[in-house]
Amino acid sequence: MERWVGKVAVVTGASAGIGAAIAKDLVSNGMNVVGVARRVERVQELESSLSGAKGKLYPLKGDVTKEEDVKKIFDYVRQKFGAVHVLVNNAGLSREVPMAGGADNAAMRLIFETNVFGLFMCTNAAMDLMKETGSISPGYVDTEILEAAGMKEIEEQLAGSPSLDSKEIANAVTHVLSVPANVQRWVGKVAVVTGASAGIGAAIAKDLVSNGMNVVGVARRVERVQELESSLSGAKGKLYPLKGDVTKEEDVKKIFDYVRQKFGAVHVLVNNAGLSREVPMAGKTITYLKLLKSKYSHWINLLQNYL
Repeated sequence: MERWVGKVAVVTGASAGIGAAIAKDLVSNGMNVVGVARRVERVQELESSLSGAKGKLYPLKGDVTKEEDVKKIFDYVRQKFGAVHVLVNNAGLSREVPMAGGADNAAMRLIFETNVFGLFMCTNAAMDLMKETGSISPGYVDTEILEAAGMKEIEEQLAGSPSLDSKEIANAVTHVLSVPANVQRWVGKVAVVTGASAGIGAAIAKDLVSNGMNVVGVARRVERVQELESSLSGAKGKLYPLKGDVTKEEDVKKIFDYVRQKFGAVHVLVNNAGLSREVPMAGKTITYLKLLKSKYSHWINLLQNYL
């Protein structure tokens, strides 16, 4: 977290619960945090409790459902700090609203204004400021996906850009799974990782096996998963290579039939399989449809079998 010391974060819904906890953690780690809430007095109480912290909390009254409030929030950030580096779109609410038979239109409208439009407006305003100050990383992950797609020109353009590597993405997945023991323990549990033959998928499979999970590594190039399996002999968990093409419904069925018969359960699904192609929007309809089928329809098939 050292590189974030002195950087600026905006946390919406910072008056209680998750928002307050995130704001507190970021301030404790040295960040300047603008804590936005309608109940700003609660953020002010949190500010008082953080005196002496490494960073600082700046309470700010605002309602993310109101466009004029969102503008004021980011005008304040621009004037006070000149930049924003992190946006935590935490503000949200829940209402029990029947879809028919006495539906409360006002409650439903409030849900969408807060949980959807509020998120959109804050993200849009934050990105505008991030673009002005060069605070946006393109999010590029350096894998072989562009090479496999023959997109050499784009690969060269991105060569000098900030990028993540597969191991760093795998670390993020492991971190997400590292929840307290009262929520879930993962040793001996079962994960399915698609696209496990290289790059991000292989790195995630390796990390999960190293942390004691049974991982079914799915790939068309299953021999590469088998090579990874050999390199993991003696690991805390075990990798189970499985040949499969997630664009084919019959293959997806076979994958989860295998998991059901072998383990009786699946606890984690990592939908990593994907590809990239440089495809014009006109004149290449068949290729474009193939791309869509690979990247999106398999998610539906996988989730239907997973849930």
